[in-house]
Amino acid sequence: MFNGSNETSFTKKSFKLFREGKLQEALELYDEILKIEPNNAEAWHGKGGVLVALGNNRAALEAYDKS
Repeated sequence: MFNGSNETSFTKKSFKLFREGKLQEALELYDEILKIEPNNAEAWHGKGGVLVALGNNRAALEAYDKS
C-alpha cells in the first residue's frame, strides 16, 4: 500500500479523515500504517485520538502509551 517515503502522506490522510469525522476509515488507515511501521509514534498518537472519539478510552490509552 505504501512505503517509508510516502508514509507521512498516509499519516496526514488519516488525520484528515479524522477531522472529517470519518473515524472508522481513519482508524483502518492508522492500522495499515502501523502494520508496516509499528514504531510510528505519530500514527499511534493519531490512532489514540480516533479511539477517544469512538469512546474506546482504554484502547486509546494503550495507543498513546505506544506513541
